[in-house]
Parts: sequence; structure tokens; C-alpha cells
Amino acid sequence: PPASIDDGGGIYTMDTSTNTFRPDMKRTQSGKFNNPGSEKHCNLCLFHFTFLDRRHHCRMCHRAVCNACSRDRLFMPGASTAQRACTDCASDGNKPFPPPEMTAQYDMDPSEWHALGKAQYQKHRLFEMAPSWKEEVASLGDLKEFLVVPAQFGGPIAMIRDPSRLVKMDSKGSLSRTLYIFNACGAKLASISFSSYDTKKKTLFGMFWTDEMRLMCVFDDGDCVSYSIMGSVETSFALFPADARFKVISFESWGGGLVALLDNFMIAQALDIDSVKPRVHCITDTGVSPTNPPTCMAVLDPRFVKSGMPEIFLGTSSNSLVIVSKGVSSGEPNKVMDMQLQSSIKAPISKIAIAPNGTFMAVFSQDGTLTVLNTTFDKKILAFDTQSKASPA
Repeated sequence: PPASIDDGGGIYTMDTSTNTFRPDMKRTQSGKFNNPGSEKHCNLCLFHFTFLDRRHHCRMCHRAVCNACSRDRLFMPGASTAQRACTDCASDGNKPFPPPEMTAQYDMDPSEWHALGKAQYQKHRLFEMAPSWKEEVASLGDLKEFLVVPAQFGGPIAMIRDPSRLVKMDSKGSLSRTLYIFNACGAKLASISFSSYDTKKKTLFGMFWTDEMRLMCVFDDGDCVSYSIMGSVETSFALFPADARFKVISFESWGGGLVALLDNFMIAQALDIDSVKPRVHCITDTGVSPTNPPTCMAVLDPRFVKSGMPEIFLGTSSNSLVIVSKGVSSGEPNKVMDMQLQSSIKAPISKIAIAPNGTFMAVFSQDGTLTVLNTTFDKKILAFDTQSKASPA
């Protein structure tokens, strides 16, 4: 049970269906927990229990502790939810987990538990895929030949065959592709024919999931099409007019929008992509050019920017980084700022990764150096040589 108390007359556990405490005779009589009547003080802070105070039991050491000393929760064998643990057990990274008696009780191998700092974790096999799901996924062939895009938080998974890979075909085979959407358990939710796009020789440049769980497909000609998890078309829009004949050479996304770098070094930006009519803008001056071409791109989610507009980071061949941001109003000029990082970055940047909270960014340069900065560029956290010239994926 996720919570228990001891009122001096036995152990009570929370009934989650009614949110009330009921007597737990099994735990009271198990002998593993301390004698309720003898617990006058918290075993950690020596807080004196009165008849108004609850005595909580640590699920690891079985000692009675006060509420302040039992706020931590740990996942333990045989329990589907996190269990109450005292401060000592939760913070003691060197303590065997689970205890030997519990290992024997649940017939578990202690070597399956791993330490991550002070926390202990174990990989649990929750369930097996249904045979029908296994057959369906296996029928797709080698999954290494597919582009796979998972949603956050265990959401749906989109898959489509990678056109850049060679495909073995028989005489009856077809080169037309199908976009599949599965849930995290492996059940197929939708299959979308891409034959119309392949016939028009439209190249799928990339995919990502939006905040509202729509699958956004970005094509190299600037067309963007979003699908629901059941495969129906939700919205479609273009990053630039069709007669412009630009091509997308790189794009970065977040849950509410995307930015695309074009072959003429302009940037197309789409905001509110889950709305009926997304806002699309073009930034012509980006601080890069054929003489100073970009080497990589990243975007800072507008949630972490005071202006509410995304900040685009462009690595340059001059060992620097350019920040590009559109003006908030139509009359406000766009911001283009070269950070002049030549003194701290000795080679062109080949990869940029921004922390989920938008506070830090890691840049990997072509000489194998990894540098971590904050996104305001006023503090250098660390820099070290990775001894690798290959850029991270």
C-alpha cells in the first residue's frame, strides 16, 4: 500500500478506492514491523508521538518514523506503486537494495539493481507484446531500415521506411511507402499511404510530434502536413510560396512550432502549429552566407525566451555562433547577433544540444571538444576533449 499509519493499536493502510485507512492485520501480525505499542518516538529525529500523530513505517527497514522523516518514495519489488521510505533508506546509496530478506522473499537477483548516484533502479518487464502485434511489427521487416519518431511520455510511435537505404524487392514489389503509427505497446493505430507524395517526388525531410500529439511531416519543398494518431489529416500549410522554389536543408522543432533553414540561407518559422492557421514568418537576414555557411542549427523553445519568440542558434564555419530571433511586432527589427566565440571555440561547431529546461546548451566542435554553456552566454560550465572527431548523432 502507498501509505500506512500506526495509531498504537495496530497498522492501518490506505484503501485507495475510498481514500480511507483500514486495519491491516497482515502487516500487524507479520512481525516485520516494530511493535506498535512500543513506538513512542520517531526512530530518526526522536519526535515524540502523541495520540494525534501518525506513525509511518518505512517499507525498507520497517522502522516507525514521523511524517517529516518519511516523505521519500522508492519503487520496490512486488509493488506496483512507489512505497514509503525513511530518509535514511532513501539517501543511503551504499545500502543494498532491496534488503537480503526481501530479495529472498521475491526471489530476485540483487545484481539486477543498479545505482544512479544515490538512487537505485531496476528495469521491469511490464508485459509481453500480444502475438498479433508481434506478427504485425515483424511483417514490416528490419526496423533498422525505418525512420522512427517516438512521442514524449510513452506516446505513439511513427515509422516510415528510410528512402536513403537500399531496399531488396521482388518483381511484384512497389517502391511506394507507408507511414505507420503504433502505440507504445506495439498495437497499430494507423497506416497512411505515401504513394501520392512519392509519385510527386516529394521528399520527406523529417517528422516530429506536437504538444497536442499530432504528427507533423515536413517536406523539402516547404509543405507541412499534420496527422492525428489515427491517421487522418489535421492541418497542412507551406513554409514559403510554391513558386519560390526554395528547398529545406535543415529544420528544428519544439512542441509548438518549427524553424527551417532554406538553401538560400533564409529561415522560415512556423508558430502555433496545432492551430487551424499556423503563423508562418520568414527571416531573410540570418548572419550566414555562402562565404560563412552554417554548420549546424538548434532552437530554444520560446517558453524560455522573454520575448516569447524562439531563438535560433546557427553554428558557423568561422568558429562562432549566431543567434537569430524574429521581432515581436511587425515594426520591430529581427535580432541577429554573432556571439564571437572564437576565443573559446577553436573549431566550427558541428552539433548543438539544449537542455530540456532551456538553461544550458552543449556544443560539440569539429576538433572533438565538448563545451557546455548557459543559454545567456555569460557562463562557461565546462569544456573537455572527447578524443572523438565524429559528431554525435
